[in-house]
Amino acid sequence: MIDTKHLRTLAEAATPSKRVIEMSGQKFGKLTVTWQHGFSQNGEAQWDCVCECGNEAVVTGSALRKGRTQSCGCQRALAVRMNGRRNATHGHTKAGVPISRTYNTWKSMLSRCEYKRSTSYKYYGAKGVTVCERWKSFQNFLDDMGERPEGMSLDRKDSLLGYSPENCKWSTDLEQQNNKSSNILIEAFGKTQTIAQWSRETGIHKATIGRRFFAGKSPEFAVSGASRNKKKKVKK
Repeated sequence: MIDTKHLRTLAEAATPSKRVIEMSGQKFGKLTVTWQHGFSQNGEAQWDCVCECGNEAVVTGSALRKGRTQSCGCQRALAVRMNGRRNATHGHTKAGVPISRTYNTWKSMLSRCEYKRSTSYKYYGAKGVTVCERWKSFQNFLDDMGERPEGMSLDRKDSLLGYSPENCKWSTDLEQQNNKSSNILIEAFGKTQTIAQWSRETGIHKATIGRRFFAGKSPEFAVSGASRNKKKKVKK
């Protein structure tokens, strides 16, 4: 004899306990919902999602709406990779020892290029600045760049390109300032320098030089206050 009571119990368990909230097309963190996958054993709606990294995942609606799940797992993997403390053999993250400057530099580089919650992401990752695949391993970064020298930081030779062995070097703060994409080059008195360099050479404030230059004054006047015919002595 068929146990109708048992069948009714199974049917009730398979029936969604709440009204399904439509979520197709919505984005949560790195996940974009495509369509409903079905229901979990406790009757909760599950959704098929596509992650920014290209992977797919099935996630419950409540986990998405409450922010418990925001990626296919790649975000967690990145955090573990950036932490780098498990199975570390490079000696830069030993327990009880301060994390090295070199390791912190590598971690910051990855964070501003790949982690959207980083306060610096809008200036790097959002502008297309990337980290080469090789440097997603700290050991490779260390092998290519060596220890970070005292008083220096990681600098890109071409600020329009990403982080890679070919495009990076250790630089002083002064060298980094001269390499910023925002620097304006001014040619005057037979040489070309940035506004910052002209300011240091002449003693005229950067804002004053910039104001003169953008007001249409001659380059010579902008960097020295002298006209083209009345050249002020400038160090060569």
